[in-house]
Amino acid sequence: MIDLFWSARAPKLWEVLNEFDIKLKNKNEELARLGVEQLGKPNKETLRLWINGAENYHRYRARYDKLRAGRRFRGQSRAIQASRPLEYVMFDHTPADAWANVENASGQVLMQERPWLMRAIDVYSRMPLAAILTFEPPSINTVVMCMKQLVRRKDFLPPGLRNFKNFADAWGKPSFIIVDCAWENAEVSFQTMCESLSINIIWAPIHTPEFKCHVEHDFHLLSQLYWHRLPSGIPHKPHVMSQLRLDPRSKADRNLEQMTDGLW
Repeated sequence: MIDLFWSARAPKLWEVLNEFDIKLKNKNEELARLGVEQLGKPNKETLRLWINGAENYHRYRARYDKLRAGRRFRGQSRAIQASRPLEYVMFDHTPADAWANVENASGQVLMQERPWLMRAIDVYSRMPLAAILTFEPPSINTVVMCMKQLVRRKDFLPPGLRNFKNFADAWGKPSFIIVDCAWENAEVSFQTMCESLSINIIWAPIHTPEFKCHVEHDFHLLSQLYWHRLPSGIPHKPHVMSQLRLDPRSKADRNLEQMTDGLW
């Protein structure tokens, strides 16, 4: 089953599981004729975990191609290196892996939505310089909000957190910012703003998330440490959530402000 899934034929997961069931049934019929105890049938989730656990460079290369296997297991080149803080700052955005309550002015819950997270990470220290959580999709407005939080003191944080391991000391004007080629980063207004502040822009190549590896790693770390631990967290892919009959949307217990406080 494992060899078939990771073969160049690249079958779908359900095809592999169905073929496994057929072969197991035939084997048990043969054992029954011989009067031998039949084999137990693992559930589909166990089979899926066996397949995922067998993933390695050579199997991934056989199923997909050498380029994708290299990106996943070996990397292509050395990441950007900084010689001092605020020399390079990586920007990126992603949907949060959790549901938040949308409330009206009186605090009544109207619906649940997945907020967007805009993040800025210093390449030299790996410290978070900004974190903007909003229901608004990525736009020049969210980019400017992130830039404002980056260049200003974090006086909005509670005193206990500001004094924790110099957490609030990470702020200032960067020399270079690294962004992707999304339309909100390619607008003339964004370029003009950065030029007026003497900030240089580096656009990451298209479909190359490893170019912004530090902020991508930060997203992954946040998911493990925070988003997936919330009652409304989304720890698995949609099809896995459906198989496990998990409905985190119905368990949302905090609004955007509370979620932002927990994030920091």
